[in-house]
Amino acid sequence: MKSKNIKNDNGLNEIYHQNGKIGKKYYKKDGKRDGLYQRWYENGQLRFEGTYKDGKSNGLLRGWKSNGKLDWESTYKGGKLISDN
Repeated sequence: MKSKNIKNDNGLNEIYHQNGKIGKKYYKKDGKRDGLYQRWYENGQLRFEGTYKDGKSNGLLRGWKSNGKLDWESTYKGGKLISDN
C-alpha cells in the first residue's frame, strides 16, 4: 500500500515514510509553518514536537531519541532561543 502525502500552503500537511507510517505532520498559514509541528522516526516513535508562528519557532520544542528517551528541550519566542535544557 502506498501512502499519499498531503502538502498545502494553508492547512494540514502530512508526509509519510516509505513504510507507510507518518513522518511529519504540521500546519501552514500563507506558506509558513504555523501551529503544531511533529516528526516521527520510521519505527513510529515521536522524534520532534514544537510550535511555530509565522514560520518561526515559538514556545517549547522537544526532541526524542529513537528509543523514546527525551533528548533535548528548548524554548523559543519569535524564532529566538530563550532557554535550552
